[in-house]
Amino acid sequence: MALTVKFDKRLKKWEWRARLTVNGKQRERSGYTSSKNEGFEIGGAAFSKLNDMKKKATQDFDENMLLEDFMEEWFSTYREIELKDNTIKNRRGFMDNHIFPAMGHMPLKDINRLFYQKFINSLTKKDAKGNPKLSSGSIKILNSIVNACMEYATYDLRIIDYNPCVKIKIPQTKTVFEIREDELNKFYSENQIASIMADSQEIDIIYESIHVFINTGIRLGELCGLLEGAYFQEDKYLLIDKQIKSKSTKNNPIFGEPKTTESSRIVYLDDETDSIIRKRISKNKEFRMAHPEFRQKHNFIFNINGFHVLQNYIRACLKRICTRVDVPYHTKHPIHAFRHTHVKRLDEAGLNETAIQQRIGHTKGSKITKAYTHMDDALNIQTIDIYSS
Repeated sequence: MALTVKFDKRLKKWEWRARLTVNGKQRERSGYTSSKNEGFEIGGAAFSKLNDMKKKATQDFDENMLLEDFMEEWFSTYREIELKDNTIKNRRGFMDNHIFPAMGHMPLKDINRLFYQKFINSLTKKDAKGNPKLSSGSIKILNSIVNACMEYATYDLRIIDYNPCVKIKIPQTKTVFEIREDELNKFYSENQIASIMADSQEIDIIYESIHVFINTGIRLGELCGLLEGAYFQEDKYLLIDKQIKSKSTKNNPIFGEPKTTESSRIVYLDDETDSIIRKRISKNKEFRMAHPEFRQKHNFIFNINGFHVLQNYIRACLKRICTRVDVPYHTKHPIHAFRHTHVKRLDEAGLNETAIQQRIGHTKGSKITKAYTHMDDALNIQTIDIYSS
């Protein structure tokens, strides 16, 4: 927020520049004058107009506005346009089920740090079964929502004096033992994988899918949405640029964008996985030739009679397999645990964090690393070479 007047030696004129943040976006006006005083005069008038614009934009907001009304306006105007559908649904769940019932009725000015810390603490209270209302991870997400909203009210609109979410402590809801057990349950051990793959009572496509999960780290929706055109045989890679949404049905596949921007990626394949994909596509083509009546609009790599494999069907098959071979079925993340297994394998193979993040399409990890390090095709191919060996 400033007005500056500087002499431009090249043009031999005085440049004025007025800047002001309005609704979270920087607005700017600039121009040239023949004298310094004229620059301040014209620039000052421009800055005044920007200030009037800001007052007009924020005239409906003040410290007495209820949190629910303010957060709804902020979220629908500034956050929803940046988020995926599933993330919007998730964030609204936190707002409707926890934030609004507890303090949605309160004016912004009445929400102080002590009250907010007590609210955060209340989310860790355990029910009759000993389970907390929310896990530490969920509390962190909830806090990020309220923090971003209050940040906007504090620094962009300047309608409250400070952000009450700053310096808030997130309580740990699990013991050290429980955290360790949860970490172990996030992936399958090599012995468990061997047992799963030794089973043979499900159809082949299920074991092929599990193999691809383990050896590529792709998500369930990404695998179910793989079309034959996403496989590039010459260079042995899959192009991940879409996923099947969980609400899809057998006759109505609904495609969506990948989970994050980084999730759109190329995944190179080891020889065995490449062979599985290649043979599956060949079988698909043979089936379509023999049964033209089953031709569908989309040629899915993993399909049953031309229809894409449903996500719940893969989960159900895996649950049956785990029961038969006495391997724990990870109820919270049965398929995602294969993704964690792949990450664990990559890490043990010596891949650096950036290479792993880009292979699996992760947004988590070091922001600094992401900002200054990029994996080119050579390193991308080296990832699968190291993994294969």
